[in-house]
Amino acid sequence: MKESHWFQTGKSIAVGIEAGGFGLIGFAVASILAIVGVVPYEASSDSVGWGLLCFVFLFIAAICVYVAFLPRAQIETLTTEDSSR
Repeated sequence: MKESHWFQTGKSIAVGIEAGGFGLIGFAVASILAIVGVVPYEASSDSVGWGLLCFVFLFIAAICVYVAFLPRAQIETLTTEDSSR
């Protein structure tokens, strides 16, 4: 998989969207786990705090994993057909 390359724009979009998806999954799971076993009328904002914390950690972890495993991005060059003139 590392034998080919991606352009920097395509790789950054793919990594950002995929990492965001994993972050949202982490937010949902952490929010649910934070309110399991809590009396409904005594629920606090802890579930949102844990959810956001998990979102940040999973987002960063997913970015690191995708950057390591996806092919290296090459810089896009903007050239015209006749750049010698």
